[in-house]
Amino acid sequence: MNRLLNIAVGASLIIFGIIIMIHPRFYDSAYETYFDFTGYNIPLGLFMVVLGILFIWTELRRKRKNK
Repeated sequence: MNRLLNIAVGASLIIFGIIIMIHPRFYDSAYETYFDFTGYNIPLGLFMVVLGILFIWTELRRKRKNK
């Protein structure tokens, strides 16, 4: 279960990083929040993609323990 959760977190970080690189501005009308990552969209997005890849890579390389 922990393995699947870490892979899901890695995949969501990759997706979120790509979304930040493509659309650096976010506005939510329900909560009236506005985020603008215009100056930092590429470094922040690349960092999140690399972090997501590291999550997935470490989980796939980890050996399973016999129960």
